[in-house]
Amino acid sequence: MYKKNRCLSPHLSVYKAQITSILSIFHRITGFLSVLILFLSSYYYIFFCSFCSIIVLYNILYIFLQFFSFILYSFLAITFFFHMNNGIRHIIWDFGYGLSLDNVIFSGLFVITISSILVFILTLL
Repeated sequence: MYKKNRCLSPHLSVYKAQITSILSIFHRITGFLSVLILFLSSYYYIFFCSFCSIIVLYNILYIFLQFFSFILYSFLAITFFFHMNNGIRHIIWDFGYGLSLDNVIFSGLFVITISSILVFILTLL
């Protein structure tokens, strides 16, 4: 029998990216990033307090850490709201609702939209 030089299994480049697979991957990434950001945010205060004895350095660090904390907490809000909304979507799926293709696409876009709106509202506060 003639053997062709082909892959034994399909490669990732064969598959078209789907909203369910992309959101599933980002759900895992945001879960990890939420824990990492919370860990980093608790330890940079210790770093900040150790340098507070020098007044000139305190003013420089205060300006830097004010900007850094805004960025850090914005990423925390993004990861938290996406992970929370996508988790709610998965719980709804566990009860057997919204499993048709149209509902899956709609709920994925709804998760992205609601997460974006909540992050925007939180950054305005």
